[in-house]
Amino acid sequence: MLFKSREIIFLGNGCNRSGAPLLLKNLISHLHFNSDLRITLISHSSGVLKNSYKEVCNYIEYNSFQKIFFYLLEFLRIKKLYLRTKYPVHSYPLIYSNTIACTPLAMEFEEPGRKIIQHVHELSYASRILQVRENLKKSVSKTHLFIAASHAVARFLKDEILVDDSKIRVIHEFPVSTPDQKKSYSRGKIRNDFVILEDDFLIGMCGTPEWRKGIDLFVQLALRMTNEREGEKYHFLWVGGTNNQLQEARHDVEALGLSSKIHFVECVEDASPYYSAMDLFALTSREDPFSVAMLEAAASGLPIVCFDKAGGGPEFVGRDAGVVVPYIDVDCMADACKKLLKDDQLRERVGSTAKQKVNDCYNALQQIKKLQDLISEVMNQKQIQ
Repeated sequence: MLFKSREIIFLGNGCNRSGAPLLLKNLISHLHFNSDLRITLISHSSGVLKNSYKEVCNYIEYNSFQKIFFYLLEFLRIKKLYLRTKYPVHSYPLIYSNTIACTPLAMEFEEPGRKIIQHVHELSYASRILQVRENLKKSVSKTHLFIAASHAVARFLKDEILVDDSKIRVIHEFPVSTPDQKKSYSRGKIRNDFVILEDDFLIGMCGTPEWRKGIDLFVQLALRMTNEREGEKYHFLWVGGTNNQLQEARHDVEALGLSSKIHFVECVEDASPYYSAMDLFALTSREDPFSVAMLEAAASGLPIVCFDKAGGGPEFVGRDAGVVVPYIDVDCMADACKKLLKDDQLRERVGSTAKQKVNDCYNALQQIKKLQDLISEVMNQKQIQ
């Protein structure tokens, strides 16, 4: 369905190469090429995706100068008046806030006749660390609709933020890159780069190297598995982050004498070649709404091992796309990894199921179409059931 020629304002928390900004870039790109909707993006910060955004929308960066300007407007108590004048509701009837970090700014745009969609990619811990939990609760009555990135996110919104079921729609995340088409070549090259034999096993993870993603648990997993009798066959690869972000993990790896077993690759534009070199994906996150990296690994045919009570991972894995182990039980995760790695047929069967799940239920075109239809429904003022 084509939209009427109207403006929509997207609010983004940055342009870094991580889940929420990448998902938003794909959505905006799709709308740019498949609707006559005029799109403005207000981003809290710059990053590597900035130029990609500029190609498909009117990009505005909420930089230091603008923050000072907004502080001045707020001091003079004319900030809302300024926003209403610059972005009148008849021209900008919808605000789409991507991540709860943007909730305070979204509420600045609230006024009669304007609808606000909040796309929530976070869970309880993230709401606290971002210091927006109370803002999120206060925004409930002013938000037309919450899009939850998984059923785990929907439960968080309902149980902790007290959002009514009628205001929540679950639309799962989706892969933002496609499986490597030169899988055999990439597998061999990447393994050669890290001196990993073809008969050895590579366990991988992808994400920002932080506590929430379990970078420390990933190192502990490697320690458990390499300390055992067949430990020489196991290698570990973390993809993502910057050199500075990886310093803590590298310190532990060197102190444990695991530099030849645990490998790091800083943030890359496309992680799919690295998935092709892996045999299994260990989602060590303590909290992850519905990991995009997990979906991309599964799309490459990798079985997933994840923690229970850690967000949307168990929601995807179920009983057939990998193994769900007790929360942060690294020993159980190590056992599950070894079981899958020692049984080629089991690993291939589970990996094939994971790939089919992504293709059938979480492919990008399918999920973006759901978001597009929902935006159309809200802009056309259809009642949300």
